[in-house]
Amino acid sequence: MTTVPMKVDRGPSLALSIVDPDQLRKYLAREIFLIRPGQADCCDRDGYVLVRHAGIGIGVGFFNRSESAVASLFPKHRADG
Repeated sequence: MTTVPMKVDRGPSLALSIVDPDQLRKYLAREIFLIRPGQADCCDRDGYVLVRHAGIGIGVGFFNRSESAVASLFPKHRADG
């Protein structure tokens, strides 16, 4: 087995919690959704975020701070059809 060195960039300060049912629906459907003021205080710049609902990590998204939006990276094979 060959190992390859890898650099991991932490990105923004990690987690974004979804509490709005419409945001959850959009995330699961792999759509971009807007966030409310104060919802992304933990995110200090653009980058990958852990998306949580009810305190449970449900996947990854890409946070765009200037647009206050998250692009869902929920797996295609699990997305609503």
